[in-house]
Amino acid sequence: MQRRSTFRFWQRWLVVASGATVLFGLLMALGSGTWLFESYLSHVDQAFWPAGRPAGADAFYRWIFAVLGSSIAGWGVALTWIAHGPFGRRERWAQRCFLLSLATWVLIDSGFSWHFGVHQEVLFNAAAVLLVGAPLVATRRAFRRRSGKDDDLPA
Repeated sequence: MQRRSTFRFWQRWLVVASGATVLFGLLMALGSGTWLFESYLSHVDQAFWPAGRPAGADAFYRWIFAVLGSSIAGWGVALTWIAHGPFGRRERWAQRCFLLSLATWVLIDSGFSWHFGVHQEVLFNAAAVLLVGAPLVATRRAFRRRSGKDDDLPA
């Protein structure tokens, strides 16, 4: 069994990383159309509109960032809740939820981003995977089967 203090460090890391996801989503939703994302948008512009951003793109960016930001914030709320409670209690489903959620997001997002030439997004995703993946790898032993149960999924 993993030492309690080591596990708690990584569990708190996940709580903070998940909370940062909420804040990033809110910043994305509320900060769209500001200088905060202009550098990122220049990479998107290069992939889709190398001759320059067309009329109407600014409004589209504000809308899509609001939609994506609110989705990211909602995902972060769920992850924060799971990291704080079930993951902290070492419920196997919570670790699996983190892994599956992370893998689903990063594979789809990175695949389409690479396909469309928005390579900056792939780099951003890799950094996020390291931020959340490190604690998942570091705590994997804490989620080994206990008492012969097949799974801890809630009823």
